[in-house]
Amino acid sequence: MNYYPFHIGDFRSGTVNMSRQSRWIYRDLLDVYYDTEKPLNNDFEALCDSIGVESEDERRIVERLLRFKFVKCDEGYRNEVCDRVIAEYQLKAETAKANGKRGGRPRKQSGGDEKPSGFLSGSDPQPTGDPAETGLKTNQEPITNNQITPSNEGVAPTREAVACMAMKSAGMAGVNPSNPKLTALLAAGITVPELVAAAADAVAKGKPFAYALASAEGRRRDAATAPLPNVVQRDAPVETYAQRAARQRMEEVAPMAARKQPGSAFDAAQRFMQGEVIDVAAVPKQLARVV
Repeated sequence: MNYYPFHIGDFRSGTVNMSRQSRWIYRDLLDVYYDTEKPLNNDFEALCDSIGVESEDERRIVERLLRFKFVKCDEGYRNEVCDRVIAEYQLKAETAKANGKRGGRPRKQSGGDEKPSGFLSGSDPQPTGDPAETGLKTNQEPITNNQITPSNEGVAPTREAVACMAMKSAGMAGVNPSNPKLTALLAAGITVPELVAAAADAVAKGKPFAYALASAEGRRRDAATAPLPNVVQRDAPVETYAQRAARQRMEEVAPMAARKQPGSAFDAAQRFMQGEVIDVAAVPKQLARVV
C-alpha cells in the first residue's frame, strides 16, 4: 500500500495515555503493517529490527504496544482496523485489475453526439475522468471508508471479494479477500451462504475472520461424513389386467412371438389376439417368420 487513511481524532484518542516516543513507535508499527499488508512478525527480534528499535526502553515500549494494541495469532500480531483497511484496499485493487484487463472502465452508451465522458473536446487524448472512477490510480490518494464501493461499474468482483462483502454484512470485521484459506475453500466448492453462517456464528462468539473460515471448513467436513437419508425406490410399472391377458393369449397361441421384441409382425399378432380386425393378406409372411 502506498498510503493508508490516518484519522487524527481516532489516533489522538487512542494514544492519549502514551508518551511521545510510544506514539512514534506505534506509527512505525502501523507503517510496517500497511506496507507489508499482513500482520506484524511474530519474531520479536525481527520486528524490532524492522522499525529500528535497539534500546531496552524502546523494546519495552514495543512489548507494551503489542500487548494492548494488537492480538497475537498464528499469522502474527493482528490489528482489526488495519485488517479492515487492507481488505478494502485489496478489494479495490482487484476491481481495478479486472478493469485493466477489459481495456479500462466501460464507456457509457449515449444516444447523442456528445464526446465520450473523460476526454477533452478536441484532439487531446489525455483522459480527464476521475482516477477513482476509472481505476487507473488504485492507491495514490486518501479515500475515506464511506467512499469505497464493492465494485466499479460494469465489472464483476472476484468470488473472494463477493464472499468477503457478504461476511462483512454479517458483522465480520477484518475480512481479507486474499486469504489463501478462503481461496481454497471457494475452490473446494463451499458456498457464500455457508461462509455467512460461519461468520455470524464467529461474530456472536467474538471470534476473528480466521475462526469463521475454520468453522465453515469444519461444518462442510461434518456434512460430508453425515449418513445419507434413506432413499425410497419408486415402484416398478405394474402390468394392467388387459396387458396380462393379451400376453397370456399370445403365449398360448404363439409362444415364440411372445418372447420376441415388439415389431410389425408382433404388433399385428397381438392386435389379432386382442380381437382387432386386421388385413390378414398384408402380414402372412411376417406372422410365418414370427411363429
